[in-house]
Amino acid sequence: MTKGRTMRCKCSMGNCRTNACTCFIALRECNPDVCTTCGASEVPVIISNGELRDRSAMDLGICCNMNIQRGHHKKLGVSFSTTHGWGAFARESIKRGEFIYEYKGAIVSQEEAERRGTIYDKLAISFLFDANQDAVLDAARKGNKSKFANHSSVNPKCKAKVFRVGGEHRISIWAQQDIKKGEELFFDYGYSGESAPDWSQAPSASRSSSSRHSKAAK
Repeated sequence: MTKGRTMRCKCSMGNCRTNACTCFIALRECNPDVCTTCGASEVPVIISNGELRDRSAMDLGICCNMNIQRGHHKKLGVSFSTTHGWGAFARESIKRGEFIYEYKGAIVSQEEAERRGTIYDKLAISFLFDANQDAVLDAARKGNKSKFANHSSVNPKCKAKVFRVGGEHRISIWAQQDIKKGEELFFDYGYSGESAPDWSQAPSASRSSSSRHSKAAK
């Protein structure tokens, strides 16, 4: 996707989880090659150790801003939604500010996304998500449980953010409120004005048929 110059933070060990971290506030994950004070350099070792891989960064005392690189995420389940179709549900309690999941999908161009969107409209599905001005993630056939998180414009407890990871744009889902175990996950797809499908204008809505793309909040 998009290349960027190498930047680094100067946080102390395990403290890259607030806006005091220059990497976190700039929406980029820490770089294990240059962020030498926060524990980022320890992450590659953790990833290779099966016994430590699933433990939280807080427990391990390592960098807290490398969730996507670690492949570390919260436990989610998929079941019938309380609003529409299928939904994603928390299988553990999640605290405000915690990383939940990376939104994954096939990387396609904006033009290809529009073509696929026309087809998806007829099938009453759409899992297209803008990563940047050039690329869109299509999770219809290639994705994970996070793609089942439905839309709500009324006080959603989750938020999508685009992070830079190794020079690429990656989409991540975060908790902006505490989430109880068993609770369904919602976030605002970022629709507005003429680009918004009719269903998204309801006070509380869910994903439906539309070729419009979801967008991460600014």
